Amino acid sequence: MGRTEITKFFILFLLISVPASAFEFSFSCSEKFTSYYYGGEHIYSSCSLKPKTDSDAKQMDGLTYLALSELDSAAIQVEVKMKNGRTFLFPTPNDEYSAKEETSLKFYVPEFGGVDEIIIRVQGYVPIIDKRLLNLSVLSFSEEKKLFDLNLTAVNKQKFYEDIKRFEKENCTDSKQLLKAKSIFNEDKYIEAEAILAEIEEEVKECIFKEQTKEYEKRLEEIEGRYNDVKKKYLLLEVKVEKDKEQIENLAEITLRLENISAKLKEVEKNISKAKELIRQAKFDSATNLTNSIETQLKEIETGIKETDALISKKLDLMLIAGIFGLIAVVSFFAIVAIYRIRNKDKW
Repeated sequence: MGRTEITKFFILFLLISVPASAFEFSFSCSEKFTSYYYGGEHIYSSCSLKPKTDSDAKQMDGLTYLALSELDSAAIQVEVKMKNGRTFLFPTPNDEYSAKEETSLKFYVPEFGGVDEIIIRVQGYVPIIDKRLLNLSVLSFSEEKKLFDLNLTAVNKQKFYEDIKRFEKENCTDSKQLLKAKSIFNEDKYIEAEAILAEIEEEVKECIFKEQTKEYEKRLEEIEGRYNDVKKKYLLLEVKVEKDKEQIENLAEITLRLENISAKLKEVEKNISKAKELIRQAKFDSATNLTNSIETQLKEIETGIKETDALISKKLDLMLIAGIFGLIAVVSFFAIVAIYRIRNKDKW
């Protein structure tokens, strides 16, 4: 498979990093991995560490080392050659060897006259990544501090295709920048294409966030208007009850219902504040669930206000009753007189 050499800047990033350690050593690896690699490719490399002085050789034994690899199905083997001609091979049954999310080998080099050379061999497969581009550790080697880290750049071309198509459909995308990224990608310059696409992605996210925020703020503004209308109806009913409380027979029941409605209104007010905070934090799914709940609460409260108003039962006014009966008596009297006169008149 043909490969494209990556830029000098990124080569510096990818080349083996060597932090300071308690002893000095020289090292070399069979591969430098300065190209791009794709999911499923088989990888093999061996690295050799040698002490610079006899003093360093003695400091390199009697220590515990850790080798790690992010390759899929990785296998790590270590050969330690001692100054006295003895060789140790790892892993042994006593070593800590794990192959979960990453493969690791932790082993102890006994004090045996000093280390002449440590050879670490690793092989495995490049993982199929879910990102466009990812820097992976083929092999890192540590003793308290990291001694070196050998990396490669994994590429997911399908993810590049998908994201480019996705950005083409977004109104917020800078079309000129996207065209540039596509051109560079087609030249297999994945790092440069990734840099441009990463900028586009951030701009699109920011743009979508602003649009969604506006939509949610508008909906919340409508909900607040609805809340104010419902609260106004509640306050009018509260004033009505207060005004006519002397005539209301079931005042205790009505008062209790009003208290319950008031508590629900306060809960809605708190939920509106929570929804505003969720929108500010861009937690739009949670904001949707909460605003839907608020709308349901307002419907229930409005129904409760109507039902409470309809349940008000007033006492009958005795004076009014007496007046009504008096009026009926007067009307009846005059009706009887009128009938009597009409009958007498008919006789004549």
